[in-house]
Amino acid sequence: MSEMNWPVWMGDIPTWVTAAAVVFAAGSYNLDRARQRTETEREAREQANRLTAWIVTDPDGQKRKYGVVLDNSSGSAFRDVSVMVKMHSALVDKPIRLVMLPPGRYYVEFDSANDAFPWKFATEVPNTVDECLRPIMHSIKYQVRSVTFTDTREQRWVRDASFVLGRGGGVDVQLGAAALAAPPALRRRPAPRAPRRIAAVRRPAPRLIRARPRVSRETVRFTGDVPLALGANPQSRGERRRAGRGGRAARHRPACGAPPRALVAEDARHLVEAADEVRLQQRGRGLEVELLDRLGDLEMLVDGRAPP
Repeated sequence: MSEMNWPVWMGDIPTWVTAAAVVFAAGSYNLDRARQRTETEREAREQANRLTAWIVTDPDGQKRKYGVVLDNSSGSAFRDVSVMVKMHSALVDKPIRLVMLPPGRYYVEFDSANDAFPWKFATEVPNTVDECLRPIMHSIKYQVRSVTFTDTREQRWVRDASFVLGRGGGVDVQLGAAALAAPPALRRRPAPRAPRRIAAVRRPAPRLIRARPRVSRETVRFTGDVPLALGANPQSRGERRRAGRGGRAARHRPACGAPPRALVAEDARHLVEAADEVRLQQRGRGLEVELLDRLGDLEMLVDGRAPP
């Protein structure tokens, strides 16, 4: 039996080899992609780390000036740069906003007298002037709170007050210092939702049912063996229909609306009871007449006369 299955087993060897090669190739591809993503992430983070900012002052001038130095040593430009700054123990309402920051070192002077535009235009810092600018390193009254920018890979980065670099947009620059001063619970508070309007359910107007006067036994008259209520039409349905079409007799129309089913059932029960009583009375009258006839016959037999 094993000798018969040996050629079949030998024929499956290429299939197994092909399957193993496919699995190996898929594993290699996934490893290469993971390695490539790691390398790309490392390069992007290394490029973003080359943008720094700090606060400087010019103590040699007649009036002390304050400003911010932006250093881009990555070799490529960043765009949508936004810098939130703390000056004189207070956050500046308007951040430094640059559409594009090319490679190099730039100085942005702070003008405390101009509330509308507190930051002047950025100027490149030469080496001679850079020696005159002194960074402020021993006071917490002057700090760069955040630096937000976009790199050449369209990735958004933010560097906080602790110089920790991370992904994301950080605090919205449109909110300014008020957003940074607000508690974290108030920064991302969702907008209140409008109350849902519940459509009013229209209920149908109640139907007014007029009560039909109840027919009692005293208000019933009899024609033969059929009891009829006073004011009812003695004609049958076919006769009333033919009379209504021909115009010979007007169809009976009740003065009030359609009575409820309970009243109709009760009136029908009264009519049936009245009809039963009439039948009993008529039967009793017939028996009485028959008894009187028999008594007359007996009297005639007693008198010696032959009954008719």
